[in-house]
Amino acid sequence: MTTDILVTTLGHWSNSSAGPTTSFHLAVDDAEVMLDVGVDPVGRLQAAGLSPTDVTHVYVSHLHSDHAGGFANFVFTRSLLNREGDVPLLKLTVVGHPSVLAGLKELLQVQYPERVFDLAWVECAEEAVALGGQLTMRLVPTDHPVPCYGVVVETDRAKIGFTADTGPVPSHQHDFAGCDVLIGEAFGLTRDVGESIHRRGHMTAEDLGELVAATRPKFALPFHFGQEYADADKRAELLSACGAADVTTVDPVDAKPITIGD
Repeated sequence: MTTDILVTTLGHWSNSSAGPTTSFHLAVDDAEVMLDVGVDPVGRLQAAGLSPTDVTHVYVSHLHSDHAGGFANFVFTRSLLNREGDVPLLKLTVVGHPSVLAGLKELLQVQYPERVFDLAWVECAEEAVALGGQLTMRLVPTDHPVPCYGVVVETDRAKIGFTADTGPVPSHQHDFAGCDVLIGEAFGLTRDVGESIHRRGHMTAEDLGELVAATRPKFALPFHFGQEYADADKRAELLSACGAADVTTVDPVDAKPITIGD
């Protein structure tokens, strides 16, 4: 059982030409949770010193490839990695909105039609769903062109919010209030991407900054920005726009996990 709660960035770029796409790992008590499974989640876990076979839950926000593209391969490879082990593979629980779960099942059927995977499928809603122990998840509606849902992951010791891809939504100030960590979309600075990005269902860094100022998490972790922010000076500007006083804004390019102690 983990004493501290750890949040590890596995991928954060908006597309794979820039680098690994959206995926985060949470170590929460006796659960290990992945939020989205972008390109190559197995490789990203292993690069972070984490084991795919230890993952107990996967949450997928929506079916765009930069968030769900690694799902079928993750399930398949996770099963292969356990073949040489003496300990039975932990059953993987897949959590999401019913429409997203249906799409994930189709991906498995298309990519691995000859295999049957022993998975637990849990439909999540805007009311908290218990997932064992003290772990709960509840969906947060977003503004995105396809069905897409943020999530709040909570135990008796921590609360972690994930906006997923979304335009600004006023109710998010309530939905994500009191989070220890807010993983929030910041597609780019307004001067670079324009407010028209809202019509495509995305937030600017300044939008995230307003949300952070309203919700006051301990840590703000921006994600989903483009290759131009690989430049350290430009990224520093973006991170500054995402933050607020007394909130620690974490650079996702820095792979060190966020630690939430007792």
